[in-house]
Amino acid sequence: MPGPLSGIRVLDVGHAMVGPWSAMLLGAMGAEVIKVDTPRGDIGHNAPPKQGGVSVVYLHPNFNKKSTIYDLKDEGDRAVVHRLAAASDVLVENMRPGTTERLGLGYDEVSRLNPSIVYCSASAWGREGPMASLGGVDPTVQAFCGLPSITGAVGATRPELYRYFAHIDANTSCYIAAAILEGLFLRERTGRGLKIDVTMLGAAINLQATRVAEYFATGEKPLPLGSASATTAPHRAFRCGDARYLAVGVERDDQWGRFCEAAGLPELAADPRFRTNPDRVRHRAELDALLEPHFLAKPQRYWVITLERAGIPCGPFLDFEALKCHAQVLENRYIVDLDTVHYGRMYVGGIPWAFAGTPAKMRRGGSPGEHTAEVTEATTSMSPVTPPAGGEASLSAALSGIRVVELSQGIAGPYCGMLLAAAGAGVVKVEPPGGDYYRQAGPPFAGADGAGFAMINQGKRSVVLEPGDQEALERLVAEADVVIEDSAKESPARPGVGYDGVRARNPEVIYCDISGFGERGPLAGKPCSELVAQAMAECWASLGDIGEPPERWGGDVASIETGVFAYQGVLAALLHRMRSGRGQKVSVSLFGSLLHMRGVMWAAITNPDEWFGLHCDSFTRGRDHGYQTGDGAVYFSMRQATEEDYVRLLSDLDMLDVLDDPRFGEGGRDAVGLGRFAPEVKPRWERAYARFTTEDVVSLIRRHNGEAVPINDYDTLFAHPQVQALDLVEDRPASEGGLPRLLRVPWRFSWGQEWAVRPSPALGEHTPSVLQRAREAGGR
Repeated sequence: MPGPLSGIRVLDVGHAMVGPWSAMLLGAMGAEVIKVDTPRGDIGHNAPPKQGGVSVVYLHPNFNKKSTIYDLKDEGDRAVVHRLAAASDVLVENMRPGTTERLGLGYDEVSRLNPSIVYCSASAWGREGPMASLGGVDPTVQAFCGLPSITGAVGATRPELYRYFAHIDANTSCYIAAAILEGLFLRERTGRGLKIDVTMLGAAINLQATRVAEYFATGEKPLPLGSASATTAPHRAFRCGDARYLAVGVERDDQWGRFCEAAGLPELAADPRFRTNPDRVRHRAELDALLEPHFLAKPQRYWVITLERAGIPCGPFLDFEALKCHAQVLENRYIVDLDTVHYGRMYVGGIPWAFAGTPAKMRRGGSPGEHTAEVTEATTSMSPVTPPAGGEASLSAALSGIRVVELSQGIAGPYCGMLLAAAGAGVVKVEPPGGDYYRQAGPPFAGADGAGFAMINQGKRSVVLEPGDQEALERLVAEADVVIEDSAKESPARPGVGYDGVRARNPEVIYCDISGFGERGPLAGKPCSELVAQAMAECWASLGDIGEPPERWGGDVASIETGVFAYQGVLAALLHRMRSGRGQKVSVSLFGSLLHMRGVMWAAITNPDEWFGLHCDSFTRGRDHGYQTGDGAVYFSMRQATEEDYVRLLSDLDMLDVLDDPRFGEGGRDAVGLGRFAPEVKPRWERAYARFTTEDVVSLIRRHNGEAVPINDYDTLFAHPQVQALDLVEDRPASEGGLPRLLRVPWRFSWGQEWAVRPSPALGEHTPSVLQRAREAGGR
């Protein structure tokens, strides 16, 4: 059975990971993806580690594709690629600004050949601003985006980078795929093509939406908290009596009461210091002091049994050896063992969505150039894309008129709902009488609600339903195009709600279920939390030092990225419904999302030719704080510099003596950034940088064609002119209350993107009007 994007053709002229990973996602959903490499090869070809002589950084993002090689400087090859562009629905590229124009594949040229093309261009920093012309890779964007400033041990005074360097790349790819699907939906409704711009920096900032909200609410920089959550408690790792750590995620007040009973500490539930989540966050240190010795009294397994019985999110810190054999992973195919044919078997992250009616799947990619002859011959008979009939040319946003009922709480489901609202959908958020529990995630607060809630619930209408309002709920879901239910957050069972109940009233509905661990397996139906997902998906292995307490990534990465995957799944299902008239269920999970995002790690450590490359070395490298300067820290690399550039930099730093040390060879590539010897020789660089300011070091390195950025905190990040040039932040009138500033999505359309940046709703604010409309509606 074909996937939801069957019949869509994607032309991938990207390189490395950012563009290709997004095209891989579209290919997994059934699109025909043709990857175009140059004779010189993708820049990811030689990145270690390799398997069978080819880089896994190249192989992994190019699954689900046909592989071709064309020299875009050759007139004949360029003509073939032009025929491909004319016959494609989507083109995705992530070259430096201006490169595609020089190669004859800029938007103006391609749209002339194919006016209905959805053309997506991704860059590190954007098309405008002082950094627009600079190159950027995952670690430089990660360093710049502020994420290291909220990651690290409790009380840490230096930022900490995530050593798995490709996560920012993959995160950008998720937003690219989401933007392309939104663009395709807009094109199908209007008949018009468009250009989309996505930035790695914008995607990385959106990944931190809930933490950025804390900053916007208070103006105070968030601090790293080790494994702990900033706005819910106790939500952290506890050391057990057998010296193993357990992730525990109490996010709701009803969970807190059960936790206290299960732990044998019922008196804590009545302690006024800990009665509500805001109380527990305010008195975090006192609570930790009481709980830590209690966990040390019993082994990890005892606590797993005890807390699971009480329905408390918890989980061990797993590694790959445990994951690849874990029943939950196997039954949901969250890590897949694929035969690459030419390079042996390879583990990769499984697909992040389960489509009930149009299954998605991971398939091997071709070896470089394997399909060139086949594709070249096919282009002679390819017909140019016929513009869709459209009929709604006046649409101001892709999802105008689409009705969404959001029955979810927390972060993942509401973030998906926010993205739908930002694209023009009408989103009704149905809440229980006490409201979405995430309203009480804090401090800090934005008015009556937690700052994170205010950020990710923009543009919705809030309806509160009492237990007796079943008929009103059934009417709401009967007229909905999309229903989002978040079983990861223990949504109470409601008769008639759930996919079967909703489908019986509304066969065309797109029903999105978001769970903690997936639909099948021994953990299906069990509650999850942000930390539990990170712990069980091995994220901890790329942070901290061996033997030290585990840490979490400071942002709510599992929840936010699951929300993006849910958005992709909903849009793909809507596109399929537009062609077929059929609705379906789409399922995603926090656990599965993170395991997919770490897919290149599984590929890297399957069977490397040599245990070398950051994906291998990251397991044993120590904390990465960047390079300390006289007043801060920088991250830099010399990957684009010449030998002469490198020697001039060393001369300006009075470091020419290092040229006698072989570790500083290869134009500096082994000695800086992700280089083989970079951790060993970092002190030598830092001695040289100690007499300079961060600004001076960045300027010096860039002057010699290196890539350098400051490692920002939120103060310096949001004051930087490059962030301001992206137009990511909207200031809100003080009279509206709530957050004074809100984030926009990280993609820009050339037309048809009416901003739906509106404050989050007060609890139950729209109940009378929405219920009145539901009573008057007759359903589908």
